[in-house]
Amino acid sequence: MNGEYSEIMKRLGDIEIQAAKIEQIVTSSHKAFRESEQRLSELLEKHNHIIHGNGKEGLITRIGLLEQTEKNRAWNIRILWTATIGGIINAVFDLVKWR
Repeated sequence: MNGEYSEIMKRLGDIEIQAAKIEQIVTSSHKAFRESEQRLSELLEKHNHIIHGNGKEGLITRIGLLEQTEKNRAWNIRILWTATIGGIINAVFDLVKWR
């Protein structure tokens, strides 16, 4: 019986050592997870600031301004072509009138 008791105590000691190792691994993993979570949170905040601007012009606003500028540029090119063609037609009519 004394041999069984010694064997049980030895196994309990081994289990306690394994439990301590597991606790250490879990604690270390938890700490690493929290650090990663913090870095991810900071990164998301940074990206959110870049995209939305946080009081300044963000990418969304800048892209909107670029799109509006492109629409205005396209409209101005159409007006320029219309004026050029109108000027050429007017010059041709003036040439025809003088003859």
